[in-house]
Amino acid sequence: MSNPPSELIRVDYKPIGGIDVGNTIRFKDDEGSWLVRARTADGRYLLATSQKPGGVYYTLIDWNSNRRGAMNVIGNGLSIFSTEGPDPAIDEAIKMLEDPDDGWELSHRNNVPLRISEVK
Repeated sequence: MSNPPSELIRVDYKPIGGIDVGNTIRFKDDEGSWLVRARTADGRYLLATSQKPGGVYYTLIDWNSNRRGAMNVIGNGLSIFSTEGPDPAIDEAIKMLEDPDDGWELSHRNNVPLRISEVK
């Protein structure tokens, strides 16, 4: 018998394989490399960016669902324009994810299974 939602225990997430800010990762379903730029305080989410034809892209890793993809913002845009160094848009995204009253999370429609092939 499972616990009702009101009795769920809070879990602090530990990065799998030691993946954390500063690591470069590759996914089995993507040819490029992604730089991990930020993580939430509890470690549940990592935000990584990649330079690809057409611009800078981001992906949000959710250890809870073992999936990655966009954040649930309208238009999937976070206005991230850099692949290294400080970025106010990344800082803002992490703050949004850390505030439980805001309701921000991994998009329910725009995500794929988390399949990491390489970590550096």
